[in-house]
Amino acid sequence: MFKNTPTKAPPPDGNFMAPIIFHIQSLYKDIYLAGNSLTKRDKLGVHAAVEKSCLEMLGLSIQASLENQIGKQKTIKKLRIDIEILKHLIRAESELGIIREKQYLSIQEKLQEISKEAAGWDNYTHKNSQQRELL
Repeated sequence: MFKNTPTKAPPPDGNFMAPIIFHIQSLYKDIYLAGNSLTKRDKLGVHAAVEKSCLEMLGLSIQASLENQIGKQKTIKKLRIDIEILKHLIRAESELGIIREKQYLSIQEKLQEISKEAAGWDNYTHKNSQQRELL
C-alpha cells in the first residue's frame, strides 16, 4: 500500500536560522579552541572578554532573527557594535602575543565576513521598513 508512494522531505519547522548565526557559532568554536593553549592569566583576562563578546553576538543574532521589523533593526545595530568591539579585542590579543598570528588571521577573516553579513542584514531591514512606510 505504501510502497509506491513517493517519499517527501519533511516540512520545514518554521524556525529561520540566518547564515550569520552559523558563522558566529563557527567563530566561537575557533575562539574557544584558541583559549586551550593560553595561560591562566590570559584566559581569565582579555580572552574571557572575547569569549563573552562572541556569545553576546550569537545571542543578538538569534534574537534579531526572531524579532519583528522594528525590534530587529535595533538588535542588528547592537550586533554590529559588538562585532566591531570584538574586532578590536582580537587585535589587542594579537598585539599582546596572546594568540598566534595564524589564529588571528583566521578569526579576523571570519569576523570580516560576519560584519559584511550584519551590514547587509541591516541594509535589508532598512529597505523593507522604508518600503512599508511608502505603502
